[in-house]
Amino acid sequence: MKKSLLALAALLLLGGAAQAQPWSFGPKAGVAFSSINGVENARARTGVVAGAFVESAILDWFSIQGELLYSQQGFDTKIDGVKTECRLDYIAMPVVAKIYLIGGLNLQVGAQAAYLINAKEQIGEGPSYGIKNEVNHYNVGVLTGMAYDFNFGLFIEGRYHYSLTNTFNTIRGQRGGALQVMVGWKF
Repeated sequence: MKKSLLALAALLLLGGAAQAQPWSFGPKAGVAFSSINGVENARARTGVVAGAFVESAILDWFSIQGELLYSQQGFDTKIDGVKTECRLDYIAMPVVAKIYLIGGLNLQVGAQAAYLINAKEQIGEGPSYGIKNEVNHYNVGVLTGMAYDFNFGLFIEGRYHYSLTNTFNTIRGQRGGALQVMVGWKF
């Protein structure tokens, strides 16, 4: 009997806490323009970024958002007329603090941890080959951006992610970055 009353009291407290901190969740998808510094003639690679998020409103003007994203990154180079494409695909887990400024306009600041799931390189017209052993499997970085949340659930956001870890295992100072433009829906 005591356990039942204790469980009921815990459920009521959790229900009250859930109302004090409303939650929202949903899908998001967009395009990522990524590149790398420290590589001669590096140009941006365009890729897909897609996944889901969950957001918890802490205050009327402040919330925390966690995400799970698939992100295509990498870069292209052209040396002596030969084009090289480096494709790096990650599962990323950003955690973002959102500061609401006016209405749905919000500033985003956060950190991101990512795990490499695919790494390929293609030189010229030749076949692509795996370079996963040459690339750092873990990527940690910071991000900042802005978004606008509409009242009916749609949101649009743009953010820049900069890696704090080296992209390649054997080369120092080559760090990637990605500009991401996404749309999503809040439930």
